[in-house]
Amino acid sequence: MCSLFSDARIDEAEARSRGIDDRRGYWADAFSAGGPWGSTIWALSRAGVTQETALLVEGRAKEALEWLIPAGIAASIEAAAVAVESALCPRIELALRIRRPSAAGSTTPPLWERFYVL
Repeated sequence: MCSLFSDARIDEAEARSRGIDDRRGYWADAFSAGGPWGSTIWALSRAGVTQETALLVEGRAKEALEWLIPAGIAASIEAAAVAVESALCPRIELALRIRRPSAAGSTTPPLWERFYVL
């Protein structure tokens, strides 16, 4: 879940278009062989509660968690986001389903059998 709730660095074009001065990002990304860490969902905080923003949240969540598949931790990742326009608390709700790989031929550590994040 650190992949989802850590702030990945956004590119300059997106920062400019959204009026963001701090592009954020994880300081150790420069040393990471696996690519950047985290997600860019944070950059959508000023985008408003719309279905268009919900679709962006969906895509960015899947992108942040995609590394789980080649690592053998997940077989598939599904994300569904919906914009909830409430007078009290407008928000975007995100539901994730991470499917484990089948036991046969899996390189997943046994800890996955005991701990569930979702």
